[in-house]
Amino acid sequence: MQEEKTCEGCGAKCCREANVWLEEPKTDEDFDEWKWLLSHKSLYIYNDSRYGWMICFETDCKFLDNESKCVNYANRPNLCKEYDIKDCIKYGSMKFDPILRNPEDVDELKKKLQKK
Repeated sequence: MQEEKTCEGCGAKCCREANVWLEEPKTDEDFDEWKWLLSHKSLYIYNDSRYGWMICFETDCKFLDNESKCVNYANRPNLCKEYDIKDCIKYGSMKFDPILRNPEDVDELKKKLQKK
């Protein structure tokens, strides 16, 4: 019997970042924009095995309290309500490749993509 997945003990990992879909870079301007993005703190770009390229902003939701509970739970956005626990970082079901953290990582990605 498989153990039921819950949010207990997670520390609200899904509420400590905001992820937004990105189009794969194709032009020099696209790659330059990614380098500019990665020049900022507390974010990274990754290729999600299911959704494609994403940018992750590592920032806490303003509705988290000191115990990692949502103080806006009754009025939380639909994205929060519809979040599937199978996507939780706690359970490690998502695969990210590659993870770009620095502008120099974009140069490596550009070389790799141009070889395709």
